[in-house]
Amino acid sequence: MFLRETLVYFKSLTTENNSLIYLVDLMLKLTQDKYTNTCNTVGQNTKQTKDLDAEEDIENIYFNSLYITFKDKKSLDNSKKEEEINTALKLIWDSFILALDMYKLSEKLYDNFVETVYKIIEFCKVNSRTVEFRRLVE
Repeated sequence: MFLRETLVYFKSLTTENNSLIYLVDLMLKLTQDKYTNTCNTVGQNTKQTKDLDAEEDIENIYFNSLYITFKDKKSLDNSKKEEEINTALKLIWDSFILALDMYKLSEKLYDNFVETVYKIIEFCKVNSRTVEFRRLVE
């Protein structure tokens, strides 16, 4: 909740939507880069069946992501590889949901909201995330 609260607080401090758009876009870009790097490094199929909206907070996901980044990639076994990919998937999914929440705060950000929804649809299609897509549509 720390990241969400920070962005909401930042939104309340500034009257310019461009600053919020920049921060949210940067967050999405960084998480997508992390996901791409993880998939390239681990070299495993990204179509996992694990539910991305399960148990963990976004802060735990970020910390796990940082922890995995500093570990030796060559020493990962299959279960650790799956865990690393699932952590990256959860990170990007929670970042998408957070972006939607931030863009809902203002009617002026409607175009960004729609753009993010399209990105989420593409993400769900590419990674076969039907459960998350159904939850998003509801």
